[in-house]
Parts: sequence; structure tokens; C-alpha cells
Amino acid sequence: MENIPPDDPPVPATDAEETLAPDNTATIPEAPPAMERRRRSRRSHRRSSAAKPSAPDEREDDDEAVTESDSAEQLTADPSWVSWAMAMTVVATLICAGGTSHLGRAIATGLIGLLMIVAPMQRRIPLLMVLCLSALAVVPLIGLLPAGWLGPLPGWRVALTTTWDLSLPSTVSPQPGATLEAWMLLAAGLGWFWLCLGRQYSTRDRRLILQIATLGGLVICLLTLAQSKNLITLPFWPEKSPYPPPLAGPFPNRNVISSLAALIAVLCAACAYDAYRQRSRLWLLFGIAILLPTGVIVSNTSRGGVVLLVLGLAIWLGTASMRRGFFKKVALAGTMGLVVVTVVLSYGGNLAQRLETQANPSQLLEDSRIGIYGEALSLVSSEPWIGAGLGNFAEVFTLTSHIDQSASQLIHPESDWFWLLCEGGLLMGIPAVLVLFWLANCTGPWLGGRDDSRRRRQDRRLRNAAGLCFFLGILHGIVDIPNHNLGYAMLSLLFAGVAIRPRKIGVGAGILSRMSARLAGIAILASSFGWAALAMNRPVMPGEASATILRKQAQTLANHQRDQEALALINDSIRCAPMNGMSYFLRAQILLRLGQPSTAALADFARTRALYPRFRPICLDEGAVWMQYDPKMAIIPWREALIRDQKAALGDYGTYTHMLGSAANHPELMADLWTLATTPSMKVVFLRNTQAGPAWEKALSALLLQQPKLDGLDSTERAQLFVNWWQRGDHDQLLTALEKNPAWQKDAWQILAAEYANRSKFREAWEVISKYATRPVVPPISPTVDVDALERTAIFNPTDPVKQIDLFFALRATERYVEARRTLEKTLTLPNAPAYLKLELADVYALQQDYRRAWEIAKDYLQIP
Repeated sequence: MENIPPDDPPVPATDAEETLAPDNTATIPEAPPAMERRRRSRRSHRRSSAAKPSAPDEREDDDEAVTESDSAEQLTADPSWVSWAMAMTVVATLICAGGTSHLGRAIATGLIGLLMIVAPMQRRIPLLMVLCLSALAVVPLIGLLPAGWLGPLPGWRVALTTTWDLSLPSTVSPQPGATLEAWMLLAAGLGWFWLCLGRQYSTRDRRLILQIATLGGLVICLLTLAQSKNLITLPFWPEKSPYPPPLAGPFPNRNVISSLAALIAVLCAACAYDAYRQRSRLWLLFGIAILLPTGVIVSNTSRGGVVLLVLGLAIWLGTASMRRGFFKKVALAGTMGLVVVTVVLSYGGNLAQRLETQANPSQLLEDSRIGIYGEALSLVSSEPWIGAGLGNFAEVFTLTSHIDQSASQLIHPESDWFWLLCEGGLLMGIPAVLVLFWLANCTGPWLGGRDDSRRRRQDRRLRNAAGLCFFLGILHGIVDIPNHNLGYAMLSLLFAGVAIRPRKIGVGAGILSRMSARLAGIAILASSFGWAALAMNRPVMPGEASATILRKQAQTLANHQRDQEALALINDSIRCAPMNGMSYFLRAQILLRLGQPSTAALADFARTRALYPRFRPICLDEGAVWMQYDPKMAIIPWREALIRDQKAALGDYGTYTHMLGSAANHPELMADLWTLATTPSMKVVFLRNTQAGPAWEKALSALLLQQPKLDGLDSTERAQLFVNWWQRGDHDQLLTALEKNPAWQKDAWQILAAEYANRSKFREAWEVISKYATRPVVPPISPTVDVDALERTAIFNPTDPVKQIDLFFALRATERYVEARRTLEKTLTLPNAPAYLKLELADVYALQQDYRRAWEIAKDYLQIP
């Protein structure tokens, strides 16, 4: 690395000024060498620039609209304890399960409220930002207004209330409790953003914040890797996924930890370079530590993490104030990107495989995210201005989308921006975009100029690093949901505040702004007590969190046979979140255990199926419940399961097979189950899983009547049908059907041969075998072959099966069947004789018209039942 001078060198002496002689005659010194002339010329240029103020069009960085002394004081001020507290607040939130747990949210909101009360903002943010943040805070509350105020209700909501008798609140939001709960988190985030924007950061403040965030992120990366190797267990983190790769860190989604690791890697590079310019030995620590977040990304097989890592390092190198030209920066950035990609492809394992398999553009178009985005746009178009209401995406999207959700339910649209538009509409999307444009305008300048002082270049490097991390998080939010995680969002918003140019927020905050901030801080601090109560399983706040706690408590009471108490709790849970289908499912079970009429439980089960219109497992679970109380009612959810996913019905482990197995001890259900078999393939499954008897014969007759040629079945299904027919049906009827339909014999030739043999028709049995059995290709042998020579060779090589086989085929070609048979029987006694010779031996017996013996040998070789 080049020898770079420190950022604040001593002011050089004025040796470029001319010296006057006592007689006021200027003495001209000797001409200095070329290098000395250039050095002095640069010093003169610096002094002239410092002595004469730059014109507005010549000054690259006009960050401060204050006096030069004020600018220097702002840049060199000591770091405030508030900066330390803000950075530690973000780190604490990230470590506490990323702010996804109730405890993490309680800690985050409590610290945010305290900071807003004790240290409100110092600068007044522009009017545009005040309006945008106010819109983001007020628009979600529209969901708490009466439903009739904003036009007719959507069709799905009318269907739930009229068809399924679902009791929904009379507000714009179908779940006002969930909306209020989500709004409380949003308000805390907006308060944090307000606090971050309103701070007055010195260069040392920025350096302290970035270094603390970097060290905290490195600790999280280290804990994530240790947890993935089962070295530690953190009970307050989400449970580790049993499926590889088991790496999600403090977040439920592994892509979020990969995104965070990419940001930490960029910060490591920025902090290392800044420490080197400051002559601090920390540059070595940060430089080596970049391997830690890179290891998280590689271990996590995250494609988005690799893209953010390469892109972030390349952009940072391109904008850093290094003493290199533009093209050198580009070359260095490209080289670092290639090094990272090479390491990933060489040591990434599953990550390299994922990158290679997803390199085809056609596979990108087939990605399920494309379909999700399309359905999300459809949802936005149905409620373009106000959306579905905060906290309602999962329930509403499940009802309105047409993508396959038969095996799992979607709880987010795989994009921060689509999520915002779906829940908040354009009235939230437009202010969010304006905020983003304002931030883009207020950060930078990214490249600076020659006339910048070293102090300003130093400050700009730190702001650039923070701004780059913020915009990387926004970029990742287009294809994923990192910013819907409280801890990640707080980190991004802190970066946004650090990246703002001081002159953009240069007016001091007035008493009204400070009082407003303190009042908002008191409200946010009060909300932290609600989250803390939820962390202690006390549902004191409305919304999905309280509904989940109540449902779990009801489940526990029901497991202990305290059904009346459980029923009261589950009713409370439904009032908190009336669109959560699992609450109705649990209430239906409790009603059945209390001996209530089946119609009441069926109504709740129907509501569950209506709320999850494409989810197949919920129907199977309902059928299992009905089998315990009223088996006849199980046909209703089973029919719905088959409608939702007919492809999953077939196979040994298909849903239809599962139903037939569950009803094995209930013969009264067989007729109804037969009506569920709507395709020939399902009818074959029914025949395979049903015992012999009149019901089986009736089902077979119905199948043959519907499919007289069995055209609706493939070869495997026909073969399975013939096996079941032979095992459980009328053999005479089967034999007649096979003789009448030669096309079926290809799939049932073994059964046909066995049936002929059972009737002592060994010749017909052998003819079927010789026609359909697979035999090896034997080269033709001329009848004029020297058999005597082959006999001599076989005699001298008695343990060589090849010589014996050659002799056998020669003897058979010359119609010397007895000798051929004896030769082959002797060959079969050799330990390494091929097994197919048994079929050739059977063929020799058939040539001798001993069809019984031929059948017995062929049956043993072909393992015919």
C-alpha cells in the first residue's frame, strides 16, 4: 500500500514567497530542480486557495452554509454520547432477535423513546420531509375509520361476511387491531428516523457510529456462524431451521443476515481505510475482519448477499477519496469484485451451485417471485390509494391471489416496496419515494474535487460509506424484505442520518420541534411497556401478537381438558384477529369436545377453509378431527382437499391414499370415497387400497364401463390395475379381458402367463413369455461353424463361461438341442455364469417341446408370481 500522509499534516512554511534585499532589490534564487519546482508550485496553490475564497462555481464541496470557523468546529468536534447511545441502540436491537421478538421490540422502542426525550433533535428538518413523515404516520390510521366512508367493500370481504358469516369489524381495515399494532412499530421507526435526521454529526461522531455499527455487526456474524456449527445456543434468537443451510442468525429470514453481512463487509473496508489514514492500528483489525461477513454470505448460499457484497465494495472503492485516478479506481474495484466472485465459486459449495443454476435467463423468468409480484400488483390495483391496511397483507393476499399455495402460505410479497404498496397504497408509497429522492439529493457529493481540504475529504468518505450502505439496503428491498425487520430498518435509517450533508439540515431546531419530539418519545416509550407485557405472555395490546398468545394459551388449556376456559380465550383471540383461520380451527375442535352439535363445528371449519382457500393440509387436518367424532363429515374437507390439489392425490403417499387408509376401519365411507375419485387414475388408487368384496367388484365394473379401453391410464397404472384385479377379482373375467384386448397384454403379460400355467396351458404360457420377456441380443451364428473346435476349446477351458456359451449357441444353431442343453446346464453351475442363461435354457426345453419345464425355469428367472 502506498505511503499516504495523515489527513491533518502541519501547515507548510511559506518558502515560496520571494525574499527582499535591504536595498529593496529582489534577489533571484537559483532555479530549483524540476521536482522541487513542482512541489513548491503545489504549496503555492494550496496557500492561494486558502487565502482567497473560492467562487461558487469552483468549490466542489459546499457542505456548510456557515463561516469557515464554524465549519471547522463542526467537523472536528468531539463525539457526543448521544452518537454512542444511538449506535448501541441499533446493535442491541439487532442482537435481540433483530427486533422481531416482543422483547427485542420492547428494548428498541424503549431506547428510542428515551433518546427522543433526553436528547431531542438539534436541527430542524425541511418542510418537505415534515410533510412526508407526517403522511407516513397519518395515512395508516385511515384503516381505523368506518368502512362505509371510503366506498364499497371489496368482494372478498363481502363474501366472508355474507357467505361464511364471519364477524369483521366495521372499519376500513378488516383487522383494526393488527393495523394498530403495525402502526405502533411504524411510528417508532419514524420517530427514530426523525431523531437520526435531526442530529448534528461531527466527523468524529460519524466515525464513532460507523465503527460501533461495524463491530456490532461483526459480533452478530460471529454468533451466527457459531450457532450454525452448534457451538452456542441463543434462546432469544429464532429457532434454527432443520433444512440446510441452517443459517439465519437473529432474523427469521436467512436473506436478511446475508444483506446485513454485505453491509458490514463494506463498512469494514471503509473503516479500515479511514483508520489507515488516521495512522490507527485498527485498520488491520477491520481489514482482516472483512472475512467474517464474507464467510456468513458464503455459508448462507445467498445470491443477494453476493451481489450486494460485490456491488458495495466496487462502489465504495470508486467513490473513496484515494489518491488514484478514475480509471485506476475502476480497475481496483473490478479486481476486488472478481476476487470475491472467484472465492465464492471456488469455496462457496452450494452457493456456487445456486449461482450457476440461476444464470439462465429463462430460469429467472420462471422464478416464483415473478408470479408473486404480479399478484401483488393486482392487489395494489384493487385498492390503489389506501391499500389493504397495515398488518393485513398475509390474510388478504391469501384470499385474492391465484398462485399455488396448496402446501404453504405466503406471509409477505418478497419485496419491501410491494409490501408497502399492498398495505398502505399510493398514499404511503408516494411519500416514501419522495423521502428517498430527498435523501439521494442530500447525500454526497460522492466524488468531491481537487480543491477539497483533507478534513472535508475525510468527512465525505464517512458519509459516503453510510449513504452507500443505506442505498444498498433500499436496493435489496426491491427483491426482498430486509427493511421490514425493525433492527435492520433502524440501522439503515441511522446510516441515512449520518450520510446527510450538514448544510442540508443547518437550521437549529426550535422549542416547538423539541417539545414535539419529547412528546413523541413519551408515546413511543409507553408503547415499549406494551411490548414488554407481550414478552411476558400478557396480551394487553390489540392485534395479531395478542391473538397468537391467546390462541396458544387456549391450546394449552384444551390439552389439559379445561375446555370451557379454552373456549373463552379462543373467542378473545378471534376478536383480536378475526381473519386468523387457525383460531376458528381450534374453536371447532373445542366445540366438538364439549359435545356441541356438529353443525357449529362445521361452520368454524368452513370459515377456516374460506380464509385459506388454496391450502390443502388444513383440509386433511380437519378430516382427521372428524374421524374422531363424526367420520361421515370427513368427506366434506377431503373433497375440498382433492379440489385444491388434485396432482397430490396420486401415489403411494398421496392425499387420496391417505384418505383411504384413514377410512380403512369405516366401510360405510367407501361409497363416498369412490365418488371422490373423479379421474381414472384415482379410481385405480381406490382399487389398490380397497379390500376384495362387492364394493371392489362394483368399483371395477364402473371403471371398465367408463374406460372400456383403459385409455385414460398410463402403462404403470394399467399394470397396477391388472395386479389388483388378479389378486382380488375374478380370474376368468381377467383372462377373458386380456385375450380380448391384446394391447393390454404388454402391461400384464406375466399375469397372463401365470394364469395360463395355472390352467396347465404351458405352451400358451411360454409363447407369452417368449413374446414379451426381455432377452439379450445374441449375435447370429452360421450353421457351418466348426463345432468340434469349439468343443475342444471348451474342454480345455472348463471354468471359462464364455467358451461354454459360445459352444452352446453353436450347438443350438446346428439343432443339437440335447448337447446344447447339457452344455448350458453345466455352464449354469459355474459361479460367474450370467443369469440370463436360465431363459436360454428354458428356450431349449421349449424347442424340445417340454413347455412345462420351460415354464418352470422361466418363472424362476423372471420371478413371476
